[in-house]
Amino acid sequence: MHEQLSFVFTMLELGGSYIQKYNTISKEFVPDRTITPWVLKPNLFIHDPEGRLADGEYSLYMTNVKWTLEETRQGSSTVTTLSQGTDYTVDGKTHSVTINHNVGTEAMVKVSFAADYLDKYRGQVSHFTWQKTMNTEQETEMKFHLEIDYPSKVNLSPFKNRGEFPISGQAYNSNDELKDDLVKYQWLVYDETSKNFRAITDDDAWYVAGKDTKQIVVDQEYIQKVLLKLHATMAGDSTKTDYKATLLRRFYGQYEPDSYFETGKYLFHDTTEVIIGSKVTNRQGDIKDPASYFDIEVFYRKGPKADWQSVGYGEEVILARDYNATDHQTGILCRELSCKEPIALDDGTLLADGEAVLMAQFPTSTREVE
Repeated sequence: MHEQLSFVFTMLELGGSYIQKYNTISKEFVPDRTITPWVLKPNLFIHDPEGRLADGEYSLYMTNVKWTLEETRQGSSTVTTLSQGTDYTVDGKTHSVTINHNVGTEAMVKVSFAADYLDKYRGQVSHFTWQKTMNTEQETEMKFHLEIDYPSKVNLSPFKNRGEFPISGQAYNSNDELKDDLVKYQWLVYDETSKNFRAITDDDAWYVAGKDTKQIVVDQEYIQKVLLKLHATMAGDSTKTDYKATLLRRFYGQYEPDSYFETGKYLFHDTTEVIIGSKVTNRQGDIKDPASYFDIEVFYRKGPKADWQSVGYGEEVILARDYNATDHQTGILCRELSCKEPIALDDGTLLADGEAVLMAQFPTSTREVE
């Protein structure tokens, strides 16, 4: 008599899950087995007390392997056998099964496995079976919330113009993104006159596209201070709503204006003109083409006790030499320019075919001169 082999048979779960959830809001399975299938692999460990067979895993040597998937539905006695190659596949070498069938909430699927192992030395056949039920839980809890990809306040530097750029939002149920057809999105803008949010129109020069979608496109050139709010509401359920806001503002940061004598600082008998230069410096150095961002007014006086005189605007002013000047000086008044703003025509027209009729930039502070 030979001592009997010792078997330990288990079923390894290599991926996915036998339990699914079905979200009635998003109409999605979690996990979706067409994306994340349930993968099972038989595992057969054998110990031979006589030592003729090395201890180890022998599932590859199982024979008569058969996987069966049978689906039944509530209120019905009909049993439907799922189709191999469509609902699941079997690896002929490892005997593992990959199940990509999603089970409806009104159904369950019984997964069955059967196989034999032949001990050639003893001439004995051992039979192994395993089964598990797949089902789906219905999930209706709704944790609706909205996120946008911009912070609550964004400083837009005029020296690094982004041009047209998008701001996007996304509605979620807990951590799951909701499909666009399940949510109604609308962007609103704060109106300084009415002190309330209003609908965005084509007369808003900064607006480019997307006011009724989750992604709006705006143009920095026309943004001075724009407070936007995105509303998201669940389609068919107005109680599920959320909003997020972001303030976009033109922001210059720290800078230092200065004026200087390009020529004529020291007056000689042959000096015929004085050239005054202007510059504005920030942490990155001298700002290129500062007159594009600032209203630069240049001042000049003939001496420390003389009155200041406004002599021009811009980065360079040329003056004829004043023979009454001695220890002359120059000064500067530098005011930030606004974004590009549309100017209304006499009939009140701001835009034509979505484009501004006339555009201009204006100093954002008052002119204060001693």
